[in-house]
Amino acid sequence: MVKQYKSRIQSVIVGVVSNSQDLEDLTQETFLRIFDGMDKHPPAPETLSTWVYRIAYNTALNFVNKWQPSTVSIEEIPIDTLDISEASLSQEFSCEDDEHLQALEQAFNALSAEDQFVINLYYFEEKPVEECAQILGVTSNGFYHRLRKVRKKLYNNIIR
Repeated sequence: MVKQYKSRIQSVIVGVVSNSQDLEDLTQETFLRIFDGMDKHPPAPETLSTWVYRIAYNTALNFVNKWQPSTVSIEEIPIDTLDISEASLSQEFSCEDDEHLQALEQAFNALSAEDQFVINLYYFEEKPVEECAQILGVTSNGFYHRLRKVRKKLYNNIIR
């Protein structure tokens, strides 16, 4: 199981925590939680990978919340007040010139670890909405709303 899931678990954790020492510690802690959880409530075989992703994500998120104080930018615009259409967002994110990609990368790096994880799961890991929602412990509509909100944050960071 370690061979099969180690790299997947680490990709989830690195989406939340960037320190390599923390990565190794959290990978080990995740496996401990997985093995402990399998003894108490074994998951169905068809949901095992989603269950593993969720444990890895929650382990990393708990670590970040415990050790990193939360900060809020005074300049942050309330996302719900932005009137941005899905078409505008899609057009902005589909542009492939170098300058635009660099701005997108900077905007992505300005996001919180949780928001980056949402983008990574959906776009880079190419997980379906339902699986992303299960990993994050929200409904499919909740995940879609969160994804849309993160995309608006990216858009807002790019146009600044």
